[in-house]
Amino acid sequence: MMRTPGIMSIAVRRNDGNIILHNDLLIQNPEKTRLLLVPIIRGVMILSQSVILGFRALDYSSYFAAENRLTATDHTNARAPVPDRSLSSIRWLPMASLILALSAFIGFFLAFPLLLTDTLQAMTGLNITNSFFLNLIEGSIRLVLVFIYIYAISAIPEIRRVFQYHGAEHKAIFAYEAGMELTAENARQFSRFHPRCGTALLFTLMLFSILVFSIIPTDLSFFMKVALRISLIPFLAGISYEVIRKYSDSMSVPARILFQLSAWLQILTTREPDDEHLEVGIVALKSALQLSTDNQSNLTSDM
Repeated sequence: MMRTPGIMSIAVRRNDGNIILHNDLLIQNPEKTRLLLVPIIRGVMILSQSVILGFRALDYSSYFAAENRLTATDHTNARAPVPDRSLSSIRWLPMASLILALSAFIGFFLAFPLLLTDTLQAMTGLNITNSFFLNLIEGSIRLVLVFIYIYAISAIPEIRRVFQYHGAEHKAIFAYEAGMELTAENARQFSRFHPRCGTALLFTLMLFSILVFSIIPTDLSFFMKVALRISLIPFLAGISYEVIRKYSDSMSVPARILFQLSAWLQILTTREPDDEHLEVGIVALKSALQLSTDNQSNLTSDM
């Protein structure tokens, strides 16, 4: 899946080797467009849209994944015509998936690390009142859980293939930004780690959460602390977006350190693609560039 201003293009390889392309026009509300000029708020809006579009794209591609499994095991029946899978007609499924994913995120990556931190403090008999130190422990637990989770799901063949396409997106974008012809051969030579990846933003958000969550009083109830953490997530997302936006192409020491740290996480969220993966990413990128209403180099790619 590739996005340029005003366009989202999805390319999917079918079982017969052909690549199916879907283009979706992203109509901007004038009121929302003005808000995209406001720092922090624009980050929340762009990230929210990216998550929703990502789930829609996965739902769209899942039809062809199911078709591939069917045709791989049943060669006696002719393939049925592909139904109209326009993104506007499949809103309920990605929305349900989004709600489930957000619930899992809150439970596993917000509430559980906080519960473990409180439990460890109770078991050791320590009475730590320094909120920053407590959040440093909680943030470290959260980061470890993220690594474990991504490493675990990467063992699933379908998820590993998704991660290969993620790497293909990055390589294709690097080739475009270098001004090279968009071919698998040219894209292959670039890194699969990109500084504007959503993984880098996730890592930045987790780092800032250690500081921001420190403002929450430590003597509140467990549920109140969880609720306040949830309420601060949009602010954290907006701040993280601004940091990535400003420093993704910077050569400063802090920017390079941040990218290197996030690249360690991208080792898990991307896999080295082969030429078939690269071809799909290039088809999507070419389509998005061709149809974009504002052909700029500031592209967004995500799983």
